[in-house]
Amino acid sequence: MPLIGAFGNASEYAYRGFAGLFPDPFDFVDLSNVEPGNVYYSNFAKITGMKIPFPIQIDPVANRQYSLFASVFGNGNSDSVSWADNTDDFSFSDDLDTSLRFISNPSKIKDNQSVVLKLTIPSYSGSPAIEDASIFGETFQTNVSIGNSIQDWLVTVRDLDRTVNPFTFTNVSNSIAGVAVTTNQVIISGLEDGFNYPAEILTNNANLTIDAVGVGTSGRVENGSVITLDTTSSTSYSATKTVNFRVSGFTTSWQVTTEPLDLDPTFRYFEGLTVAGLSVSPTITAFSNVTGALFSTQYSTGQTRGLIEAVEIGGLNVGLTTNFTVTGGEAQLIRKNNSGIYTILNPYGAGPLSVKNEDLVSLRTTSSADGSTATNVDFSVGTGTGQWRVTTQAAAPAPDPAPDPGPGPGPDPGPTPISFPLAVTVFVVGGGGGGGLGRASSADLGNAGGGGGGGQVNTGSYSVASGSSYTITVGGGGAASNSVNSRGGIGGSSSFIFSGGGSGTFSSGGGGGGTGSGEPSVRAGASTLGGSGGGGGAVGDNINTGGDGSPGGPGGTGGNSGGNGAANTEANPKGLGGGGGGAGGAGTSGSGTVGGSGGQGVTGLDFFATNTLRNSVSGGTRFAGGGGGGSASGSLTSGAPGQGGGGDGAIRSTNATSGVDRTGAGGGGGIGRQGTSRTPGNGGNGVVVIKYACSSNALTALSGTAQGTVLYDSTNNVKYHYFTTDTTITFN
Repeated sequence: MPLIGAFGNASEYAYRGFAGLFPDPFDFVDLSNVEPGNVYYSNFAKITGMKIPFPIQIDPVANRQYSLFASVFGNGNSDSVSWADNTDDFSFSDDLDTSLRFISNPSKIKDNQSVVLKLTIPSYSGSPAIEDASIFGETFQTNVSIGNSIQDWLVTVRDLDRTVNPFTFTNVSNSIAGVAVTTNQVIISGLEDGFNYPAEILTNNANLTIDAVGVGTSGRVENGSVITLDTTSSTSYSATKTVNFRVSGFTTSWQVTTEPLDLDPTFRYFEGLTVAGLSVSPTITAFSNVTGALFSTQYSTGQTRGLIEAVEIGGLNVGLTTNFTVTGGEAQLIRKNNSGIYTILNPYGAGPLSVKNEDLVSLRTTSSADGSTATNVDFSVGTGTGQWRVTTQAAAPAPDPAPDPGPGPGPDPGPTPISFPLAVTVFVVGGGGGGGLGRASSADLGNAGGGGGGGQVNTGSYSVASGSSYTITVGGGGAASNSVNSRGGIGGSSSFIFSGGGSGTFSSGGGGGGTGSGEPSVRAGASTLGGSGGGGGAVGDNINTGGDGSPGGPGGTGGNSGGNGAANTEANPKGLGGGGGGAGGAGTSGSGTVGGSGGQGVTGLDFFATNTLRNSVSGGTRFAGGGGGGSASGSLTSGAPGQGGGGDGAIRSTNATSGVDRTGAGGGGGIGRQGTSRTPGNGGNGVVVIKYACSSNALTALSGTAQGTVLYDSTNNVKYHYFTTDTTITFN
């Protein structure tokens, strides 16, 4: 209202002088979702309702400016133009100072002039971590003061795109228990480029890999990152492990479920001559049952076929171990070692075995003491079962009762007849190995070969039935090498085998003597029941190491190593052969001026009751001694043979000698020369001896002409038959 006492315009101006500090209402249109790093302009706000120029200023001034324009628009407050169409290209009226175009400092604005604001939003130049991107989502406020009126202009930067495109990990079912499992690959997308975002496993049971680099349980991802998760499946069956995962606010889960427990096994049957030689059988689908078994005799699966039979366990969960139980007998566990070769892990025993897929098990039991009686060996693994049966032969008919002698002492009844089943013990000696012939050095002197190893010695006990037949094989001695720088021959194997099924006693022959620098002698045979090793050959000039004697395989009484060859110490050095291993001891190495000595043989007195009986077979010596190594230089001494029939090694002027026949002894080592070599000795042939209780030398338990050479111990009423050639005998 006009001031009191004032008239006309004067009163109006006087009133407006107080109230006119406020222009007519004006406004700036707020902006949102703008991009950082750009310049933005407000709408044109025309300022009216002022009688005098009012002060104008903006706050804050950082990155902000304003510009005043003459009255180039209509009088309405809403008049505006698109700045994008008219950027910096407006005509200013003559009454407006052009220096006031887009300034930050305070100035004056006249009635009916327009105001435009300018805001420069800085670009983001900080860390790529999403947590540091503070400019996004930020609102920039510009306050415009005209007189006493204040209006603001709000410009809001858009938010970052933090929402990842949804993805899933493929759940895993029927996983093997307790193994490492990895998800499918996922490529991250949908996020704001140029930034990285937190990714983390929310459950402490897995690991995160980003772009092929393991980062543990948490890391950072960006668009294009390739991620996988990995965990270890549960060690329980039919169990589920859940892994929860989050990236930039998006959460998903991955599940790994183990397979059900499978205790329904499959069985395959293997066979072989040795444990190491076991392979799947194309012909048998169960253990071979034994019929006609001897009474109270131990049998193993496959024994009557001359083989080892074993059942392979399969079909169980991978990695699962479970019990293999057996009743009525014993079980032996066979498993591949780190080299992929089958070996015995647990020898025969009654307790349950802990087995897994690909394990092999063989069985053993003792037959009944009664005739025509089956011994069942039952085995089970999980829900699977099997059986192996050993049935004894029919019992012998009871003898007719003796006639009544009548009164008086009566006639002498004579010797007690031999009755069956009959307890028989066998003594089996393999052939000895031949001596090796060393390398040639000159016409005068040469290198010495190693002595041959003694054969293996084994014994066995049997309850034989009337009419049963056994095949006897007698191993020949290994041939002496007949050419310079060659090994001696391996002795032949001897055996006593039941003709109806392969049960029996086996002895390998001895290893041949070695030859040459660093060259071991031949190992005796492929059987696990190897004989003693041959001695190592000598070495060449000025070489100080010889070939190792090759040890025989395990088992029996044999299996001792031969000695090494060596160089002697004369001015013109030539080699010394190592001694062959004996059944009772290892050979020694050549040393100094003497070839290696052969290993000792065995006395055999645990089988033969007296030295006289033993000497009748062995020619007055032990069994299976090793041959001595040769000695090549001057008048040096050759290696002594092992006591047990081994041959002497050669020296410069004398050939080696052969092992004694019927002892399985090794031959002595020879000397290789460019002229006349000193020949090594042959191995001695083996022998097979059987014995049984007999009341008279006039009686025999063998039918036919296959009797061998017979010896009788009248003191102990025991009959011996020894065999030097292959034959088949029948008890009757």
